[in-house]
Order: sequence, then structure tokens, then C-alpha cells
Amino acid sequence: PGSKNVYGGVVYGRILAELVENWWEKMPVERWVTRRSTMVMTQDQALTVDFRSQDWAAPPYNGATVHRAELDSWLASLAVEAGAVLVTSTVATGLLRDARGRVTGVRTDRPDGDLTASVVIACDGVNSFLAKEAGLYPSGPTAEHTTLGVK
Repeated sequence: PGSKNVYGGVVYGRILAELVENWWEKMPVERWVTRRSTMVMTQDQALTVDFRSQDWAAPPYNGATVHRAELDSWLASLAVEAGAVLVTSTVATGLLRDARGRVTGVRTDRPDGDLTASVVIACDGVNSFLAKEAGLYPSGPTAEHTTLGVK
């Protein structure tokens, strides 16, 4: 799973806990994140706030760094266990819609055709063409709703 697997470097526990109970006991973790630095910048100034907490080094953990290939395989196995169908080596090229405009699947580059689905999750990044096509943010990401992480 994932041929273009790039991410911000940290998987956040609070969000993952909504999906996977006791995720820290199961997920392939590289290391725990116990520090967070945030910088606010203008063209000629910068302010950095640095936060550290040893509480983040114990369950339920604030977050962890992981290798994406391992994380993607683990998440894919959880999805399959929950009933999802895993389709690899496929590029989604657009959305399929019914007569009412409801998204019903994705157009693909597969020789055997498109894929229909009751749920479509756009996992194609911050510049998601699928989210744009769905009308979720027609003008694309804005500076007010985007962050840049550096590790």
C-alpha cells in the first residue's frame, strides 16, 4: 500500500485512538515524540515555542514517528480485518457519481475498469485532486488551513 507515501513525520495518538484501541501496543513505532516545537514566522521575524513533556513518553502517548511502509501495511491490514477490500497498484484518476451527484467510487487506470464503493476516502495528500473534484475545497489548500512540519 502506498506508492507515494509522504507524511509529516509524526502519527498523533489522540487521533489514532479514535480508530484503534491501545494503538501503542500494536503499531510499528520507531520512537515516541516527547517534544514539540512550533514556529510562527513573518518575512523577517520568527518566534519559536518549545514544549517538552515526559507524560508524552507513556501511554496513551502523544505521538510517534514511524516508517511509512510499515505503518501503511499495518493500517491496511486493520482495514482488511474490518471488511475493507485492499486494491494495490492502482491510480485513482477521478470520482464516479450517481445521477444525484453522490460519489459512488473512483475512476482508475486499471485495464479492468473503475471501482465502485459505498465509501471513498481521499488519501492523496494536501493537494488532493479528489477532494477538489468532490467540492470539499474547490480552490485548494490555503495558508490559513495548512501547516508545514520540519523535523
